[in-house]
Formats: sequence, structure tokens, C-alpha cells
Amino acid sequence: MAQALYEDITRRSRQPAAGRDWTGYKHIRVFKGLPGGDMAYHRANELSPGAVLPAKWGGVATSRAIDPRLTYAPETGQSKSAATQIYTEWTEITTISGWVEDFWTPYETRSSGSRIGTLERFQGERTCIILDSEVGTLAPQYNVALGASHVFPGATGVLAARLYGYRLEPMAERPLCSRLTMLYTDPTVIQALEPNRAILKIRVEGKETRLNAISGGSGAKSIMIDGPDPEKGLVKWVYVRGDNVQLQPQARVIIQTAATNTNIPEIWNKIGAVNTNTFTHVGNAAPGTMQFLGATVSGALINRQYWGIDYEFKYRPLKVTDDGDYRSAFFGKVKTQKFTKQTISKQRQKADPNDANKTVPDGSKEDIVTYWQPDSGETTVQMPSLSADFSGLDGQLGWL
Repeated sequence: MAQALYEDITRRSRQPAAGRDWTGYKHIRVFKGLPGGDMAYHRANELSPGAVLPAKWGGVATSRAIDPRLTYAPETGQSKSAATQIYTEWTEITTISGWVEDFWTPYETRSSGSRIGTLERFQGERTCIILDSEVGTLAPQYNVALGASHVFPGATGVLAARLYGYRLEPMAERPLCSRLTMLYTDPTVIQALEPNRAILKIRVEGKETRLNAISGGSGAKSIMIDGPDPEKGLVKWVYVRGDNVQLQPQARVIIQTAATNTNIPEIWNKIGAVNTNTFTHVGNAAPGTMQFLGATVSGALINRQYWGIDYEFKYRPLKVTDDGDYRSAFFGKVKTQKFTKQTISKQRQKADPNDANKTVPDGSKEDIVTYWQPDSGETTVQMPSLSADFSGLDGQLGWL
């Protein structure tokens, strides 16, 4: 049966110590006991390098790497004595204080931050001491490839500096331990995207409208540019040259967000629909002013977790009706006119020898001519409409 060791109290000491990125105290203890089974038992169970000195001898009963851990424990014989002594030495590393506590606070020995670059982007580092045996088990807390994600101590807000990388190095001054340095920086807006967050992009542009006729105004006859004459069936106007395009204001709205899946069926079913909700974060766009054009789904996962999706809308302001009411500029009313196909017998014509801009009958025979005769006035037709509620997408824009 192993006999208990006893400590030589006269040789106990505590000395300041420091190393790379840490400070603390070196503790000295000297134990004596009989050789053989007694020393072998304590050596194997309590006094091997890397072990935590038991509380019964002034140590701390914990497995944390920053607490007292034996770094040097040689066994030496004594001249003219049956007793053998073990000289033990361990280093107690002091953690820093003053930061907001988080998972790494009990391990942390150093923290620093600085701002670099023209955009004043924050760069921060935290140094922690962990056991080699904890490198694997703690990896999900510091390795971003395994999903580790947390902010720099004291940082707040959506764009607070976040963990983006780490360094892991062995410690020459501490057996069985590694020095972990975690790296932080301000995320870009894209990197901060996650479900229920979105970025708004708006491109103001003009909608091109082709003019077939110019209204005369106040009931006056319209001036035709291109197409059949609404009154004379045998007359057709042909566009020759010049610019007959008119621009009307509209905007292209892109809502960039992230999702855990591609949402293709939902996107497909809403294409062409106008909003029934008010887009409070897009200038309070009223119902009926935003038409969904579709989405771009990115195969590059954001932060290794989410799909990038850009929802695209076309914005047009409401139109004022003749009675002073407002209606959507999409799926509006169009004008149509009925034409009837008719045939007539018409004498064949030839160029007037006296006037190149005129024709005269050639006196030979008549031709059967087919033409479309206007049969009625213009008719108003309401285009079919499609609508959907996009309030959920609008709510994602308020995260900043």
C-alpha cells in the first residue's frame, strides 16, 4: 500500500512569471517519501508533468489549461537516506478581466483591437490557452469552417466585429497546451446576411413606350404615326425615321437576402404579381405599385450556411384616373378597335406623268382590293391582374 508523501514547507515558493501573451506565477513544491511503490503511485496519479496539482497540496481541482498545471516534476534520491524527493513546478496563468464575459473568458490571456485601412475596418485578436486534449472538442467554438460564430467582446449591432479565422500554436513553456488566437473583423453587409435580413437596391430608370399616335387633345383628331388609319380603311401610316419612343418613370427594385433553401416553387408562383401590401421600407410603396419580376438564386453559400437570393421588382407610381381616383399602372386598361374585312373593285392606277406624287387611272381594267374597314369606335378592355402579399420580404429590410 502506498504511503502518503509529505511536503517540505521550507522550500515552498511563488514567483512572478510571464511568457508570450500571458502573465502569471510559478509555484514550487518539494515532496518527500519512500521509494518504490509509494513514489510510483503518486507519480502515476498526481505528480506527472501536465497534471493539475491536487487541492490537498494547494493545487486547483480543475482541468482548465490556465489553472495550475505541473510543468516540471523530476524525482531525485537523497544521499544517505532511504527517502526520495520530487521537485515540482507549475505555472498559474492569469486571465484578463474587464471584458464582457463569454465562452472564452475563462481561457483568455490577451485581447487587442485596432482599426486599419481607408475604410477604418476593425481588426481584433483574442489569445486563449487551451489543452491539447481540448483542441478537437473546442473546435466548433473557434473554427469558422465548423460553424463557429461570435462577436468580439463588447461589440454590438448587426455589423459588429465577428470571428473570421484563428491560429493554433504549441506552447514551449507549457506542456500539453496550445495557444489559440482568434481573429475578428467587421463583416461586410453581404457577410452579415442571414434569413430575415435583406439589402435594398433601387435603380431609377425610364420605361420605353412606343408611340403609334399622338393625341390631338380636347377631342381633336389624333395624329397617326404607325398603323392603319382609324377612319380610312385604305390608308396605312408607316414609321420611317426619327425617335417615336417616350420614357415614363419607373424603378427597378432588388431585395437581396439569404435563405436556407432556394424557394423556387414560391418564386415561380408569384412571378408577375403586384403587391397587396405597402412596402414600408421601399419609400412606402403603395399596393399595386410593385410587380414581381423573378429572382436570382446564387449557388455560393453565404457564410457556408445560406443561399443568396435577389428578389427583383419593377416599381411604377399609381396612375390618376379621369375621375380623380388612383389605380395601378400594371394590368391597366387598353384600347382596342374593331375592323371588318371588305373588298372593292378599284380601277388600276398608274403614275401621273405630270405629277410624280399622284396617280391616275391607267384606263385598262379594274382590280379587286381587300382592306380592313374601321367598324366601330375604340373599346376599353381591362387586362387580367395577379397579386400577392410580399409583406414578409418587406419586413426583412428593417434590420439596419
